[in-house]
Amino acid sequence: MPGDGAEGAQRHQDEASASFEAAARAVAAASTAAAVHKATGAARVAKPRSAANGSLTAEASGTRVDLPATGAGKLTVTDPTGARIKIGLPGSDAAKAHTSAEGTVVYPQLTEGATDVAAQVEPDGSASALVTLRDASAPTEYRFPLELPKDAVPILTEDDSLVIADGTTDSTAEGEGDIIGAFEAPWAKDANGKAIATSYRLDGNDLVRTIQTDASTAYPVVADPKWWDKTKGWAKKAGKTVWKYGKKYGIRCAKGAWHGARNPGATTAQQKAAFAAAGCVFFAIKK
Repeated sequence: MPGDGAEGAQRHQDEASASFEAAARAVAAASTAAAVHKATGAARVAKPRSAANGSLTAEASGTRVDLPATGAGKLTVTDPTGARIKIGLPGSDAAKAHTSAEGTVVYPQLTEGATDVAAQVEPDGSASALVTLRDASAPTEYRFPLELPKDAVPILTEDDSLVIADGTTDSTAEGEGDIIGAFEAPWAKDANGKAIATSYRLDGNDLVRTIQTDASTAYPVVADPKWWDKTKGWAKKAGKTVWKYGKKYGIRCAKGAWHGARNPGATTAQQKAAFAAAGCVFFAIKK
């Protein structure tokens, strides 16, 4: 029938368009994945497996990370005790997930904007949400909406790392409390490996990332928030005995004890004991 020819031609055109888009996405994703691997230096990445509706799941060191189908979705990180945090990505629904050969999940933006979003899960269970600024037209501010456990308190530290603490600690007197996890201090690198000035701020429930590029910046630029749910990440913060976060919370450690808090296998339920054994106490500052 005459209509069959027209419909067939349209079908072939749609298939060709979809094939072209898939090829373009693969090329863009490979380019972004290469930039991300160069910047992060991650020797190994936990490769995700396919899940429902185009989403993905990766598991490492007892932590499960659910990765969304598009760049506008959320990373959902669940630690071995069931504590969960969701990190919104600053991409778009048009940016579909593409997994690189190494295991990095890239959400390439093909038609709008000059920023690609990516995610990595490392063997230690840490999860990174990365932005790649492809050229100077890319925005320099990115928002990551956070969904935290009930009563959690986000505490921005003096080095711009973000500690997520259990807010059930009595804030009127000193007392022990748990740390749920932390975002490492922010970093950004250009195509030459040069460090780019960057910072975090909190705006309501959003973790806002600002990247200070200039005329000398070589693109692409890669930056991330990296989430840890284990004490291993915090143990790097040596050389101080007391950290005061805002006006209510702090961590007090015996001199040199912060190094003693190293325990890659520690989970939320074990953190209090791990820090206490290392001479460290999370406390509420007296009013």
